[in-house]
Amino acid sequence: KAINKGSLIRISKKEFVAGIKEKPHYSLFLARLLAQRIERLNHKLGHSHS
Repeated sequence: KAINKGSLIRISKKEFVAGIKEKPHYSLFLARLLAQRIERLNHKLGHSHS
């Protein structure tokens, strides 16, 4: 859960790629976040990786 109120901004693909190049650790964070969401969805749907 978020501690504070968040905001959403729209950026172009070019800006996104530039941001990832500037701060590559963000790509690891996003990859982990996506993996967690996929894992939760698979669990919810009854699929198992094991």
